[in-house]
Amino acid sequence: MKTLTLNLDYKLKEVTEEKKVELTISYLEAAINSVYREGLEGQMRRLYGRIQRKFDEVIDGKLTTIELEDTEFDFLNKGFETAKYSPHVAKYVDVLEEEMKRVNKI
Repeated sequence: MKTLTLNLDYKLKEVTEEKKVELTISYLEAAINSVYREGLEGQMRRLYGRIQRKFDEVIDGKLTTIELEDTEFDFLNKGFETAKYSPHVAKYVDVLEEEMKRVNKI
């Protein structure tokens, strides 16, 4: 299991912890959407479905971290490393990249 922190400090004024979590999840979802534009099939779809349910639980429970199986983290990490982001969010995605690297070392 890997614990990913979601309430990252994006240096945005007046942003709540809940909004930080939602932003982090949005950046991760954008990565997967970018890499798998044509969709997911079979086992990969089921894997991402489990991750999405965990995202929902985090938001509903107002949690700031998510517990991911190694395969779930690896899926997100691979998508994150491969994804292209719009330049206007680069400084925010860099914050998430540091967290992904931290967790990957564990």
